[in-house]
Amino acid sequence: MDCFNNKGVIVNIKYTSLHHLETYWLWPNSIPFLLKLIRQTEIPVVHVARENLFAQYCSYQLAVKNNIWHRQPGEDQTEGTLTLDVKDAERFMNVMRSWTAHVQGWLVDYKPYHTLRYEEIFEGDFLSKEVAQIFDGTVSSNPERQAPVPTRKVTPHLSEVVDNIGGVLEHFKGTQYHEMVRKSLEM
Repeated sequence: MDCFNNKGVIVNIKYTSLHHLETYWLWPNSIPFLLKLIRQTEIPVVHVARENLFAQYCSYQLAVKNNIWHRQPGEDQTEGTLTLDVKDAERFMNVMRSWTAHVQGWLVDYKPYHTLRYEEIFEGDFLSKEVAQIFDGTVSSNPERQAPVPTRKVTPHLSEVVDNIGGVLEHFKGTQYHEMVRKSLEM
């Protein structure tokens, strides 16, 4: 949880943690109690959604392999390579796409609700202009862009990380993820 000049609080809630305040057993895909509470109290929501699900999968796998989840500004990128299980990657991407769609659906008619693409959060080691604009409009506070972001996970270009590029490209050819995977692996 982060505070902005006593004007607002940011609570970072992961998709896999939405159930922690549930008051009863929930049907799959039902709106979680936490989001109902947010809607009732009109708390502003900034939904950070990852567009490149393949990059998210690779980043996750590399973090698990190295047990390195973040870095400080100026530290080197995470190193290492991966031989991907393409079926596991596709399952992961399907689940993440589904979760993103659920959250967007639960909040589609809610104001104030903003979606921020994960890929647009940073400009180098700094928060992007888009982040500053959304937070200024949402919680009337502009996060400092001058200082580097204290922690940030950075994965090298995926063409340097994935060992089995040919097999990965072949598996995803003709799927909904083909362009995402192809662009991620191009130099």
